[in-house]
Amino acid sequence: MKRFVLFVSVSGFCMADAFDAGAVMFMIYPGARATGMGGAFTAVSDDPLCLYYNPGGLGLLESMEFHYQYAPWLRTLSPDAEYEWLGIVIPLPKNRGNIGFHYTYLTPGEIDVYDDTGAYRGSFWPYDWEAGLDYGVGLRRDFWELGLGGGFKYFYSFLVPEWVMREILGEAGGGSARTLAFDLGVLNKLQPRFVIGPTRFSGGLNLGLAFLHLGPSIDYTPGDTSKGDPIPYTMRVGLAFPCSLRFYLRDTSVFFGINGLYANDWNKVLVYFDVDLRQKGWEYILHEGFLSEGKELGIEFQAFRMRCGGRFWTGRFIDIYGWRIGPTWGKGFFLGITPYAEISINEFSDDTYIYEFNWWGDAVPNRRYSVQARFMSPWRIF
Repeated sequence: MKRFVLFVSVSGFCMADAFDAGAVMFMIYPGARATGMGGAFTAVSDDPLCLYYNPGGLGLLESMEFHYQYAPWLRTLSPDAEYEWLGIVIPLPKNRGNIGFHYTYLTPGEIDVYDDTGAYRGSFWPYDWEAGLDYGVGLRRDFWELGLGGGFKYFYSFLVPEWVMREILGEAGGGSARTLAFDLGVLNKLQPRFVIGPTRFSGGLNLGLAFLHLGPSIDYTPGDTSKGDPIPYTMRVGLAFPCSLRFYLRDTSVFFGINGLYANDWNKVLVYFDVDLRQKGWEYILHEGFLSEGKELGIEFQAFRMRCGGRFWTGRFIDIYGWRIGPTWGKGFFLGITPYAEISINEFSDDTYIYEFNWWGDAVPNRRYSVQARFMSPWRIF
């Protein structure tokens, strides 16, 4: 069962203490922009990716938005693994908040099955998927914004067919699992703005906190008396320092702009947190969390309502106990008609070298490809 063992390994690379968690698909970061910044997105969350990183950001969005990401996943290990993520945001009328829908799909590809004698018994395609619905609302003052959000999701995992459980693994049955989970988040933004002649500057501090994947355990062997595997309920804490500088052609809407962003995240899987704290102490807890650092540099130009620009991302991801340490990067371009629509094209990120197995030999790039669109809310048009 060589490739069956490989499937377990591919899933396991997402874990840390997390080593005890199931539903590891929840721990794979989506989005070219977010992963280009090492996953430091909890205090950014200004596009549909907030539905994964921090649903508090959902309450501060003002447009209909769409985001789709596709990733040939960890192809160094499995030649046909795939990971997809979809997010849609729709504003409600009369400023009553926003709703968001998200969908995730993961498969390590086709798995060949061999019995103990080495005889080939067949093949199958394991997969995980989840679908969720979120709601967010925002509070705004002159230089301050607060977003609150949350939602629920349904998770389904097809690990192995029932005949593999019975004939190969010696279990009574099972092979699939399902559960419900909940997310909660808050995003606070302090963003003063200054105007000096034709120059406009904005900057500030964002603080984000999210509790994700809260729900009951999953169990692939329903007849077993064990409690199953806990899902990776997680706490994310982040801060970000955004800034923007625009130079306007006097008395016109034509401008050239430079945008910057620096962000940091600490992401802790809380499975058996009390046991780790009691047996290993606070120092282990702090170092066992995932650290992310990200930077974004962008330029933009607008003339006669036509707007275009590009963005470049760099980051670093540190998971000490999971042996995932290394750089990330990415880029993207956007164009639009202000304020009606904007589309981001040619977005991709690369985190190949955060994985130890890619440090030596012939590594297949691990990249995420995203497309994102933003449209004016219909409630602002009609």
